[in-house]
Amino acid sequence: MSKENPLRALPYPRLHSCFLSGRAVRLRPVARSRRLLPAENGGSGPRWKLALLDAIEAVKADTAWQGILGEIIGVQGLACETQAKKTQDIQRFADPRNITPSELAVEREYEPKFRDIQNRLKAALDRANAHITKSSPGNLQSQYMHMQADKIVHATCTINVPRPPDDTDDPADP
Repeated sequence: MSKENPLRALPYPRLHSCFLSGRAVRLRPVARSRRLLPAENGGSGPRWKLALLDAIEAVKADTAWQGILGEIIGVQGLACETQAKKTQDIQRFADPRNITPSELAVEREYEPKFRDIQNRLKAALDRANAHITKSSPGNLQSQYMHMQADKIVHATCTINVPRPPDDTDDPADP
């Protein structure tokens, strides 16, 4: 029997990738916001560990829940991609000494897009909470589902946005 900690092999990976519009978007979880602690769930013996593993297997087998998580990841990926596009647009018009009217126009252009993304995320989280309330009979199972959703929502985006070229004009032109 392996001495590896079974809790390390959780089905929830530390780094998520999704592809939107042909671009890879990576979501990195930040500091843990929720933990499944044995003391809060009836002890730390082998029964608790088995109950936790059973809860994880039940959550993995719940296809409706996995679909909701996929939807949340998709919305978060869209937010990352939109932020990257906004950053590129702002870099095109950026003036290090001052805020330009073009930068403000970019901000105004992206504001409704981010509001829409927030509304979509809120709707997905409402569906997730309703699903958790309806379908998770055990405390560990519902805590694990909440932990999964929290990790996705609080993930940070890492997208490499290439800087625009400084000068693409005629090289003989100073």
